[in-house]
Amino acid sequence: HGERSTGHAKVLAGLGQDADLLVDTVKEKDLSVRQTEELVKKFSRTQKVQSEEQTEEKDEIKIDYTAILAERIRRNLGRPVAITEKGKKRKLELYYEDEKDLEELICKLCGKDFFNE
Repeated sequence: HGERSTGHAKVLAGLGQDADLLVDTVKEKDLSVRQTEELVKKFSRTQKVQSEEQTEEKDEIKIDYTAILAERIRRNLGRPVAITEKGKKRKLELYYEDEKDLEELICKLCGKDFFNE
């Protein structure tokens, strides 16, 4: 790992303007090209679902608000997130790479003493 390669660049380039959303995560987590591909796949599926729901939604303010919240959460937690609404069902998805990453996420959400209880 260590450096981002041409492989990383090609994988992220497939996202177009959205690549910037994942660059920090790839750097922070020191992801391999293969891990980056997996992250891009998850992100793309999430974006597709959000895009489909946004076209169904008529309330533009609500759509923008959800997208802004998702971006702020992503920046704060350093990982891709998805906020989806389908009818009365609402979901916030947080992505993690492995057990260590999951524990870091839980500590960010619940406090550093979570595992000491």
